[in-house]
Amino acid sequence: MIDEEKRGRIKAGLEREGISALVLRYPENVVYATSYWPCFGWSTCIYPLDSEPVLIVPECEGPYAERAEFNDRRPLKGDYMGSTAQIVSEILAERHLERSAIGIESSFETIAANHVGGEAIYPNTPSFERLREELPECKMVDATGLLYELRSVKSDAEIEKLKLANRLAAKGLEAARDALKPGMRETELAAESERAIHTIGVGYRNILRARGFAFIMSGPLSAQAHMPFNISTKRRIRRGDLVLIELNTYADGYWSDLTRVWSCGRPTEKQLEIYAVVLGAQRESLKRAGDGIRAEEPYLAAKGAIEHKGYGKYYPHGLGHGVGARMHEPIPSLGPGSSELLKKGMVHSVEPGIYIPKFGGIRIEDNVVERDKGAVSLSSFERTLES
Repeated sequence: MIDEEKRGRIKAGLEREGISALVLRYPENVVYATSYWPCFGWSTCIYPLDSEPVLIVPECEGPYAERAEFNDRRPLKGDYMGSTAQIVSEILAERHLERSAIGIESSFETIAANHVGGEAIYPNTPSFERLREELPECKMVDATGLLYELRSVKSDAEIEKLKLANRLAAKGLEAARDALKPGMRETELAAESERAIHTIGVGYRNILRARGFAFIMSGPLSAQAHMPFNISTKRRIRRGDLVLIELNTYADGYWSDLTRVWSCGRPTEKQLEIYAVVLGAQRESLKRAGDGIRAEEPYLAAKGAIEHKGYGKYYPHGLGHGVGARMHEPIPSLGPGSSELLKKGMVHSVEPGIYIPKFGGIRIEDNVVERDKGAVSLSSFERTLES
């Protein structure tokens, strides 16, 4: 089924920018444009302004590519780099676009340090140069900014995909919570969460590919969870520890990014106090969100709530980032100095935290969608400290 809401937004963006077609190679942009998430990474989407999109896909992926929104699919074989450029050239000529302005992804960059999921196959200078050789009369336009903007506001259909990723992540959180006990290694607990997502996820509500990437930080190590990367270690979890799980989950190319914290055994009064501060900060931030609100405002609300309780110096990071066909999307960015305006349909994380050396760290992270007033969580998994 074609996502007409998203299609209309893409066409309006192309028309505004004076671009006749997009040529998309990044898997995250292909799944955004077509609803098909490439397996091998060489699939290409040509998205014209005035005609139906075309998906170029390796022959071996043909059966899987039937999930694409659009019916025009062309096989790719042989020398993938050369064949892709040649087929793109032929299709643009077929659509009389060989002398037009074509949008390409020439300046996409990494947004966050963590990379999960194995090899990332992305186009670079050789691919773009081959394309220019095949299309000497085309004007190649960097469409990175346009793609970031388009992807920042989700259609109703995309929000349903993100809800599905969140529901699947809840299976992984549930598995970790139920397995938690003293003596387990962090890596063992992370594996319980990942196993649940992979075994339950494939085939769950027609999902083709599902994975979870869990990072467990326990005891004093949880105080390091504010760093731009998280790592599970061989440390054995002890009774009384805070146990923080950062969980990144994908379902056919759309992501969730959640964090929960549990106590191993009965929580202490201090742990309960700080947990309540963090949860209160998250709730205050959601009240200050909504269509047309400056992106810094929810961050300031969370920061203010934490400072009011005397823990401001232990909250060292921003409040959130975009979530969609990438785990970390650049728009919106909610943090100090963020001047962009939130828009209805944006999906982002909300993740205030307090990290105290030797004591531990507490972060509660959910993915929310912006509405006219406030933001609504896509995850319903419980927010309690007791495991």
